[in-house]
Amino acid sequence: MDYSRDDIDGLLNDQFRDVAQADRVYDGPNEDAKKFYNLVDEASQELYPGCTGFSKLSFSLRLYLLKCLHGWNNESFTSLLELLKEAMPELNIPPSYNKTKSMVKNLGLDYEKIDACPNDCMLFRNDHKDDEFCHTSGAS
Repeated sequence: MDYSRDDIDGLLNDQFRDVAQADRVYDGPNEDAKKFYNLVDEASQELYPGCTGFSKLSFSLRLYLLKCLHGWNNESFTSLLELLKEAMPELNIPPSYNKTKSMVKNLGLDYEKIDACPNDCMLFRNDHKDDEFCHTSGAS
């Protein structure tokens, strides 16, 4: 897969289609519009001077994807961002996990971790989110 050409513009358009196509009286940008314009700005910012393969937003999303795929904890992610910035001061990246997560959340790509029975019998969510044992197998 060629990840160096992420379609950030398409992603933004899909997520904020209603904001971009609003046909109503303009009374200033609402919260969704502010998020959209902020993300468009981050998508247009170079990762470093002269970089054409990644924007600030696309690189941050790729790092966040790696965090999720490989189970990095939040502190290790922030430490990685700090190390990258220390090694390459011109790198235009968020300073912490929390800043990166807010970018991802604004795109509607946030997730909620849900516990599951180790035997795949049930998910511990909704009315069962505080349960400690599976109702089918009795597993913890």
